[in-house]
Amino acid sequence: MTGEELERTIEFIIDQQAKSFAGIESLKEGHQELRQEIQALKEISQIHAASIEQLAAITLNLNERQNKADEDARRTREVLLKTVESLRESQSKTFEAIHESQGKAFEAIRENQKRNDEVMREHRLKHDEAMRENQLRHDEAMREHQLKHDEVMHEHQLKHDEAIRNIHEAIRESQNRTDAQIAQLTQKMDAQGERFESFVKVVERYITGNGKA
Repeated sequence: MTGEELERTIEFIIDQQAKSFAGIESLKEGHQELRQEIQALKEISQIHAASIEQLAAITLNLNERQNKADEDARRTREVLLKTVESLRESQSKTFEAIHESQGKAFEAIRENQKRNDEVMREHRLKHDEAMRENQLRHDEAMREHQLKHDEVMHEHQLKHDEAIRNIHEAIRESQNRTDAQIAQLTQKMDAQGERFESFVKVVERYITGNGKA
């Protein structure tokens, strides 16, 4: 039932209630008039026979009106019952739709959470794999760098040893030259010493010869 139909139904119910209340009030007034007329008829029953017929007609009319009022009230109850039942069905359907919608929403949330968890697991696996590969590359680069460093250090050590040997060789050669020079100087000094001694002896002989003379 749409909102417009529901409003029309409620207006119809209100109108029927108003008519029913008006009919009831009218019936009350009719009963009051009836009692008054009956009392009057009792008092003047002999002279107002025509009034009795009129009273009977009024009573019949009142009964018809009462029956109509009862029928209107019955229809009003039926409409109210149908309206309440329709509202209950609509509310039940609304609750079912909300429950179903909530169930679908929760299911969608769970599915999204599962997908997110799967994506996160895959991302962590890829990240861990990338980190392992980077670590392996880093270790390989460090090994290559260490090998190159060791090779360079070995070459430097060889050059250093060669330089040390060259220095030692140069020192030995210099020492040998120095020793040779010292030997030459020693020989020269020895020769000069011998010549000096010969000179001294000549001088001594000269002095000695002159003294004897």
